[in-house]
Parts: sequence; C-alpha cells; structure tokens
Amino acid sequence: MEHITVLFFDQGASLRLPGFSASCQTSIFPVWGTYTFLDIAMVNTASEIFGKKLIFARKEKAKTVSAHLQLWEAADLPIFPADISVEQFSAILNEAGSDHFLFYDVSQVFLLNPDELVRAAVEAGKDTVKISLNDIPLDMYIITKKKLKSGIQHMTKIGAGKKPLFEFLFFEVLADAFEILLPLQGEAVLLNNIADFYHNNMRVLSRNFNGILNRLLYAVPQAGGTDTLISKNGWVRNSFISPGGRVDGYVENSVIFSNVHIKEKSSVINSIIMNGNQVGRNSTIINAIVFPFMEDTQALNTNTIGDHVTIGFSGSKANNRDFPDQIREGLTVIGLNPSIPDNCVVEPGCFIDADVSPARIKSIKLLKKGNSLLRESGDLQ
Repeated sequence: MEHITVLFFDQGASLRLPGFSASCQTSIFPVWGTYTFLDIAMVNTASEIFGKKLIFARKEKAKTVSAHLQLWEAADLPIFPADISVEQFSAILNEAGSDHFLFYDVSQVFLLNPDELVRAAVEAGKDTVKISLNDIPLDMYIITKKKLKSGIQHMTKIGAGKKPLFEFLFFEVLADAFEILLPLQGEAVLLNNIADFYHNNMRVLSRNFNGILNRLLYAVPQAGGTDTLISKNGWVRNSFISPGGRVDGYVENSVIFSNVHIKEKSSVINSIIMNGNQVGRNSTIINAIVFPFMEDTQALNTNTIGDHVTIGFSGSKANNRDFPDQIREGLTVIGLNPSIPDNCVVEPGCFIDADVSPARIKSIKLLKKGNSLLRESGDLQ
C-alpha cells in the first residue's frame, strides 16, 4: 500500500457528552495533563505509510490550530474550513495524489500502534475498513479513492449532499461503504463517556501508565519555558502537576493540568483540574473533574472557581439524574469555561453545564446532590 493521506476532522465534541459545548474545539482540548486531542491523533498516525495530513476545522478556529501545530514544526499543514461544499472537498481529494485515505474524527481520543493499524488494514484486503478499539466502533475509516468518489457521487444523487460535510462523509458515505469492522487494541481515553474520561486521566497517577507517558514524552514536542511551582505553603501528595501549574494549597491524588493555580488554604482531592482554571482561597474540590477555561478573554488573576467554594464530597455514590451513565458514583462535573462564584456549594453527582453564567449559579448557591444546572440561551451572552 502506498502512502495514505490522513484527513483529521474537528467537528466539535458530541453534545451527548456532558460538559462540552457545540463551539468546543476538540483538536486542542487537553488530555493527560500536557497534551491535546490533536497531539494524540498525530502520534497515532506517526508512521511512514501516512503521508500528507489535512485538517478540517471551523474557520474561526483555524488560527488556534495552526499555532498549536508550530510545536510539531507542521505549521504549514493545510487547514480547511469544516463547512466547505462537497464539490470543494472532492477537488481537495483530487489534489491529494493518494489512492487511500484515513478519515479520523479527533473528538474520539485513544492511543494505538500506527503500524498495527496499517498492517491490519492491508491484511483485511477491503476497499473500506471501519476501525474498532477494544470492541468499540470508532469514527475512523480507511478507504480507497475510487470507493470514496463513488460513494460521494451516489449519496449526492440521492440528496444527502445537502448535509454538513462531516455528517455527509461519516454518517452517509463512509457508514454506507464500509465492508468490515477491524478490531484493534489500544488505550481508550474518551470515546463516549465522561466517567471513563475521568478515570483514564487519573491513570496518569498509576505506575502502570509510565510506559504510555514515556511514549508521549518521546513523540510529542514540548513547548518548554513553563515551570511547575509548589510554594512554601503548598503541599502535594501522590499527584501529577503539569508544567505551568502552581500550588499554594493542598493537592492529593489529583491531576493538575497546565496553567492551573490552586490558591492558599484550598484543597483538591481525587480530582482533575484542567487547563486555565484558578481555584480561589479556602475552597474544597473532591471527586470532581473541572473542565478547562478556554476563553481568550480571561483576566490573569480571575478565579474560575471562587473563594469558599465546595465541590463534591468524599464517600458519596450519588449518580446524576440527567446523565446517570455518564456522571456516577459520586463524581461531580463542572463543564467547559467554568465560572463558579464565591461561597457556592456543588454536591456530589452534580453537573454544571458548559458556559453557565455565574449569575445563574449565584442565584442558586447550593446545587443539591445529583442535580444539574444546564446551559440556557442567556448564558452565552
């Protein structure tokens, strides 16, 4: 098999996953402390058989993706708008100069052996192969150019070409064309469940995870220049503090992502605090995952979790009423771009949606066990 052209699609996270928003840019969403979904995708396709790589992302997000790719010395990697027409996409295929294509949805996060992926596809001997990981089907396909063009023509004739490009390709053309489901083994991180995402990130603390971390350290370029700071008042026990993290409080059995500040007299236990969050003074976070603050307008010293805030308790097995399969066993989830005002209490099993305004949270102050605060149109102002 000659070189395979890789087509990365960043169409945003599935809204079936609590905590994300429709505007979330999954390609630069963080994972395992210092990496992004796109980093993992690049590692999975780091084989000589994978030639040209193209990215399809929202037009307004292209600059951010391009900036991140500079770490990979791949700033010239083509980024196309995700809303281009089927005709424009077909023209891109013709210019790619490849007879095989790998379609890759970067919102699904997993780690596998790229050589095993190619070998298995070759041995399958089919025009279109759909990949599954640990018996879970992925939005990942390897397809011949001839089969792809034929599928596009057929689906366009029956009227499916009016759908958004990602839906048209993955849910119509590829879903209709694949001939075999090819099972592979690997490390799943985020496929379809937030509780699994929490537990898979917490695996960073396990000694059994060292091999995976070493592989990523070797494969993924590091930005450098950002130190971890644990002040004289800070205390860290059995935790992973990413570069750019600062701890002035107490952190135990937790994963602290990049550019997170845990301020004085605050405690974080059995939790994941993702990029850009600042936890105010005298606050407590237990058995929780706090999604990243990804807005560009955040002031340097603004708390995303206020002073005297309590999130989660220890020993609870509460499930969320709205997402019992996703948020369970006492896990508390604070969605994308958190803004929790001072003196609020969020009990175990609760869920605060992405981009919920601080005014709405403040009006409640206490979110009781297993309840949710879902996003409304007014929150996006």
